[in-house]
Amino acid sequence: MRKQLFITSALSIAAVSFILSSCGGSSSSSSESMLFGKVPAIAAELNTQSEELKAKLGASESESDAKAVFEKYEKIYAEAREKAEKAAQEWSGSTLALENTDELTVKAPVTVQFKDFFSKGDIDPRYDLAGEVVAAKDIPLEGKDALAFNDGTMTPLSVDLIGLDAEGNEVISHQVGSIARTSTGEGTAVITAGTPVNINAHNLTMSDSKAAEYAKIKSLKLAIRYLK
Repeated sequence: MRKQLFITSALSIAAVSFILSSCGGSSSSSSESMLFGKVPAIAAELNTQSEELKAKLGASESESDAKAVFEKYEKIYAEAREKAEKAAQEWSGSTLALENTDELTVKAPVTVQFKDFFSKGDIDPRYDLAGEVVAAKDIPLEGKDALAFNDGTMTPLSVDLIGLDAEGNEVISHQVGSIARTSTGEGTAVITAGTPVNINAHNLTMSDSKAAEYAKIKSLKLAIRYLK
């Protein structure tokens, strides 16, 4: 819920406006998502209220009217942020219900630990991850995935945490980890079976602009992000 305040003035009348960038959507603040617990519902509700206030702002006929709308938003944002901070702490310590895939096996449960909020103006909690996930088998690589530096070294491939809907379609994706690959010759490489995923290469951070999407998540998995 990024907010921006633009103040402009004319010769006779000063106009005050603000733009609330949000995806909209409504949700009960008591509902819980498989990712981030109750926080997405709180953010989605704020998004909806913001859209309503934005409409009122458009109908404002004076600077004082616009200021009153902005002050109302400041109030509901502060309340939402307080609720979100509490909910973010409540979700801390949770275990992600990850499904094994053909390529990655969860050897030890992956848990989340609340870190902080990414920014002061958004509802975007971020978490550290802990657990053990490894390559389930040898995974041959080719094309861009097999490119190495001149000395033969290779950068790791990213690993994403993906939320799926009831039909198995991707709803949302977060880059969280990485996995090493090894060059096996000219234009070929492999991720060797048992290679561990660096599960916390990137913090898990909620995207509040997509808050309503989290309610659609019915299952979770980790997936290697290939370059080709």
